[in-house]
Amino acid sequence: MSPGQHGQGPIPPFTPDDGFGLASMLCKRSLSMDTSGNRTRGMVRGLTLPNLLQGMEGLPSRSWLADDLTVVQGAAPLHFGVTPPRWLVRIDGPIESRDGRSIRAAVARGDDPLDHELRADLSVAAAPGGIAFSARDEDLVLEMAATLLQQHAADAMRRRLVDVPRPELGAVAAIIGPNGLAVRGVETQVYPGFLDIGVSEPDLEATPAMRSLVLDRVTGGWHTD
Repeated sequence: MSPGQHGQGPIPPFTPDDGFGLASMLCKRSLSMDTSGNRTRGMVRGLTLPNLLQGMEGLPSRSWLADDLTVVQGAAPLHFGVTPPRWLVRIDGPIESRDGRSIRAAVARGDDPLDHELRADLSVAAAPGGIAFSARDEDLVLEMAATLLQQHAADAMRRRLVDVPRPELGAVAAIIGPNGLAVRGVETQVYPGFLDIGVSEPDLEATPAMRSLVLDRVTGGWHTD
């Protein structure tokens, strides 16, 4: 996996419209997780499946299997047609027809597809209230958390996602808790020179931010506070 971006230059200038509107101040984005052995399972809330995939690292050596058995090579950006898939599984290497049928059968039974395909390292699926995931590599969890933070920052500054750098995985690892993380508009401060995102635990009830992640709007770099 890529170690993340080290900044991409200045973000478009501050405007009086920057910041969340009243309706979105209390909206929360979160990634909750539980790690057991070499597997991490959890839920991402506040992102759509296309949003999440747009931020994931595109590796040419990987293949993605969609719910309709469409196979897409892992070169970014990923395209799955007009209708977003209900679930996706990422596999190291090519996917043959029998592999795809076996994985789809496992999903239909409610099994974790990573238990049925040793080359699979990530599965994501639309679920009530969010995106359920299962991952073998902790860097994949950090990638998803980085995408969530990038989307939150873009919304806070009212910028296009492509104009906002993703946090480095090291910065994400420094602020994510053992159960994940959560961010809210009400705990995100937007200033002309930087963005200060309060980070809390992903509990169902609103908990105060205990850590923060800062985006420098001049350099495009992220750092923990």
